[in-house]
Amino acid sequence: MGNSKGSMRLDRCAVLGAGAGGHAAAADLSLAGVEVNLYELPEFEKSLKPVIDRGGIEIRGKAREGFAKLSMVTTDIKKAIKDVDCLFVTTQALGHEAIARTCAPHLRDGHILVLFPGSAGSLLIAKILKDLGVKKNILIGETVTLPYQCWLAGPAEVEVIGLAEPENLFSTFPSKDTERIINGLKTFYPSLSPATNVLEVGLLNPNIVKHPMVLFSVAYVESSKKPFCLNKEGMTPAVWRVFNQVDAEKMAILKKLGLNSISDMELLTRILPISYDEWVKLNPANVSGIKSRQIAEDVPTGNVLLSSLGKMIGVDTPTIDSIIHLFSIIHETDYYKQGRTVEKLGISRMNIETLNRFLAQGA
Repeated sequence: MGNSKGSMRLDRCAVLGAGAGGHAAAADLSLAGVEVNLYELPEFEKSLKPVIDRGGIEIRGKAREGFAKLSMVTTDIKKAIKDVDCLFVTTQALGHEAIARTCAPHLRDGHILVLFPGSAGSLLIAKILKDLGVKKNILIGETVTLPYQCWLAGPAEVEVIGLAEPENLFSTFPSKDTERIINGLKTFYPSLSPATNVLEVGLLNPNIVKHPMVLFSVAYVESSKKPFCLNKEGMTPAVWRVFNQVDAEKMAILKKLGLNSISDMELLTRILPISYDEWVKLNPANVSGIKSRQIAEDVPTGNVLLSSLGKMIGVDTPTIDSIIHLFSIIHETDYYKQGRTVEKLGISRMNIETLNRFLAQGA
């Protein structure tokens, strides 16, 4: 990667996280001519074995198709990021802290971390690096959703059923650098569109409104022990009413912050290349058990953030608070303590004016 007329150029990258999104990003970028290193945290090393055994990843569907060879497949973070400038983080939001702490000793000036997606993880990582005393010039950015709608179709095989298009919101932290980074990424991700800041991007992640609706099917999910499709089986008229109330509370927070107040369904029209009904038909049954990632990720990283921000700026979030409370009981976990709060993002002592200035300028 280099600079040309102020824009970023992507030549080499590391994809951090070897789930379905990591497989898709690594394979797609490799077939686009980028030298790609694929990294996974050591505790999830088994997810790399099929890629090592096959010598790469088979990707098919709506992205670039074919067999993609990778430059490196490793659990050694120092090797993974040594000779690259751009790091694409494709872990769950719950993995952002581990990635930050793992990368911290090996980061250098000019490294760019792009979270696919972020859920305001840019702020979390920036605070962790600051607390660890990392003084390198690191730029962090995030998308509103993963660029690929995908799942693992087999060992070292990924199926992409759709891309986030025509628009996938993106911002850097600080947002003053968004244009330079987005221009370089658009060669590979043309649907990227600049947002106001990373907090706007994080709060608009559609999953944080939809996925916790599994709450109303928790008895079936727990007793049936079968994969469950929320969009096909769980979104009844009564559940849609709760969904709409959560969405309204989210939009009230965005509006109070002076950010774009976009409904979840409007956002889906921007990030889905097909109609919502057509998209639902393609959805697999992917909720397995009451601690599936759709719940365990989006409640602490999404709902808790909305609740925490609401308390900070004076916006009531009774429906969101109820969902957090009930899932805390169901999972025997205090999600208010575990979750992504304004304190953990380093913004708790700011008013709205200073917060927006911080998000734009980084200071």
